Amino acid sequence: MSTWNKEVADIEVYPDMFCYVGHTFDSDDTYEFLLCPQVGDIKEFVVRMLDKVGVMGYNVKGYDAHVIEHIIKRVHDFDNMNNVAICNEIFKFSKDLIHTEKKPWLKKPVLPYFDIYKLHHFDNRNKSCSLKWIEFALRMSNISDLPYPPEVPLGTKEKIDEVVKYCHHDVKATKMFIEASEKEIVLRRELSKKYELDLYDVNESKMGAEIVLKKVSEKMNVPSWEVRKMRTWRPEGIVLKDIILPYVSFRTQEFNELLDKYMSKTVKDTKGELKHRQWFKGIPYDYGTGGLHACTKSGSFHADDEYAIIDIDVTSYYPNIAIRNKQYPRHLGTSFCYVYEGMFEERKLHPKGTPENYVLKIALNGVFG
Repeated sequence: MSTWNKEVADIEVYPDMFCYVGHTFDSDDTYEFLLCPQVGDIKEFVVRMLDKVGVMGYNVKGYDAHVIEHIIKRVHDFDNMNNVAICNEIFKFSKDLIHTEKKPWLKKPVLPYFDIYKLHHFDNRNKSCSLKWIEFALRMSNISDLPYPPEVPLGTKEKIDEVVKYCHHDVKATKMFIEASEKEIVLRRELSKKYELDLYDVNESKMGAEIVLKKVSEKMNVPSWEVRKMRTWRPEGIVLKDIILPYVSFRTQEFNELLDKYMSKTVKDTKGELKHRQWFKGIPYDYGTGGLHACTKSGSFHADDEYAIIDIDVTSYYPNIAIRNKQYPRHLGTSFCYVYEGMFEERKLHPKGTPENYVLKIALNGVFG
């Protein structure tokens, strides 16, 4: 998007109105397009957008981009339609999009889009966050919601002006949030150039996975798109005794019973089947697909002549288990091991806290994300 005119934008769609508001990212310039029964030429909007405008926004790839691309691709169909009919057509498309449970993938868009919503992984159901909460976190003096429900025609110029003003407010908030995310954006820009990948607004987990995918595909001499489609099929399920390392053993009855439980288990659905809580000396040990978690009760702890407080951390714990035990997805073969270990060794060359170290940590952990 570096050669495009970057613009933070938002749209609003009503049965009798479509508006687009854009604030230039690198300056205080603003742009406003309004289509309603009285004013607006949809062709002027399309011509202007095609003049190398790169759109930045909040959930822009989940909604705004689809509407904008629909308008661009259908602009010639609007030749024999008046503004009322065009607004109605855009509104119908918007309504269908909103009520589609699984949003369609935006294939080969005409314009480039940057989505700060996706960068922060707010498209994950467990992390989802509205722009209003972002405005609250930014301590904006005014936090307001859409003044009128989008299903009802606005009708009057006063109501239309109010919605456009609201749209400007949301664009201002989005621009503030993008500026506050500079560190994350710079990191992705550098990674995109280094690995020749489009990582500009992907979340950390996906970013790491994409880097590993590229390296594995190069090692296997197989295109990335083909590697992405590969799978190791286990119709009978995952037999845990086949993947529990042979040197795993315990000295306590509680954990030996847990080991026996898992040694006799076959997993057919990784969501929930591995969930288990094991109590040991008053501390709950919670097992799940993502690993193990245990924590003592909150309190004050003090070292003395008899007891020491020790904090132990393992560098790239889960990746290290795979590397040291030569574990790899069957469909990727040993190429995965070479790539994975190479990235781990490279990470050790960079001091902790440096961008290089952080990037490789993301890539290593991304496989388990």
